Amino acid sequence: MKTHIHLGCILLFLGILILPNCQLFGQGEKTDILPTDNLKEILSKTVSNEGLPGIVAAIIDSNGIVQIGSAGVRKLGVDESITDSDKLHLGSCSKAMTSALLSIIVEEGDLRWESTIAEILPELKDSIHANYHDVSMYQLVRHRGGVPANAFWWGYMDQEIKQRRKSLIMTSLKAEPAQKVGDFLYSNLGYVIAGAMVEKVTGQSWEELMQEKLFDPLEMSSAGFGTPGEKDKIDQPWGHTDPWGGGLNPTQQDNAPALGPAGTVHCTIEDWGKFIAFLFLKQNQSLLPKPQLENLKTPIGEYAAGWMKTERDWGKGAVYSHSGSNNAWLSLAWVAPETGKAYLVVTNSYNQKTAMVCDGVISHLLKIDGAIE
Repeated sequence: MKTHIHLGCILLFLGILILPNCQLFGQGEKTDILPTDNLKEILSKTVSNEGLPGIVAAIIDSNGIVQIGSAGVRKLGVDESITDSDKLHLGSCSKAMTSALLSIIVEEGDLRWESTIAEILPELKDSIHANYHDVSMYQLVRHRGGVPANAFWWGYMDQEIKQRRKSLIMTSLKAEPAQKVGDFLYSNLGYVIAGAMVEKVTGQSWEELMQEKLFDPLEMSSAGFGTPGEKDKIDQPWGHTDPWGGGLNPTQQDNAPALGPAGTVHCTIEDWGKFIAFLFLKQNQSLLPKPQLENLKTPIGEYAAGWMKTERDWGKGAVYSHSGSNNAWLSLAWVAPETGKAYLVVTNSYNQKTAMVCDGVISHLLKIDGAIE
């Protein structure tokens, strides 16, 4: 299984205008999605039309779930329905959560956004290329550090997780930067470096910090890491992968744990909504002051700290989006702070069409909510 988190769908979502047409790729006879269909009916028809195992979608506001629905099964070949409250793998949509954690540690005074790799990880200074020494955490979470996209994530498996991340960084940054520092290069490794920096100043693992500093305060009780559910059981949805285009196959495989800060979080869609409401929709919250929140939403170019920023008429101005995949799941969020709404969808599958399918579901959420006709 591939060990990177897919970027192409993120760029796709930025490049198109969301349209209410779900008749994708011209594949056979499909059941029309009607203007009178409710969310459950829309999702059921989408699963049937597009051959998905399962899907969950929701509209949220500052108070939480406005509408939620699910359709399909947890695992192909097994009659176990996916539910509104199932745990879902978020892939690269975890990056915004890592950025929020970093912001919390910055606010506590143990890090600065201007902190550099060499400053925080001086033990790596003689092993990595000098051009990386002055790359800041601010640049890393906006993919501006010149850092390679990925590493050999399954290396150093005998090492404790914090040391494993540092060993991967040391090995991966020996050569000159893959791209000029300051230019955009989407990098999972950049987020792992930022995670290692916060691990160094706190002495705790990224996983421990996420639980203590973010999940617990936001009451995200379902949040965890890696593939959801127990191994070989169907107590939670399985992912489905299609690496050769021959059809979807169920799997509980995930990216290596070392990649965590770039994308291994799972949680229910309701708990994901709690995080997004905290970041964008709530007027009053105590976890981060407004300047830190605004910093997280401030891009270099179009990419902020875990979010692509663009504009849409239906959002009445700036909107934020991100997608995530471990090549067996696909998640997608669109957030419109000016209207106070967010639109979320996750499918427990990944192939050449899931990005467009999820985009189509978002358009139906917008219609249900009255944001588009």
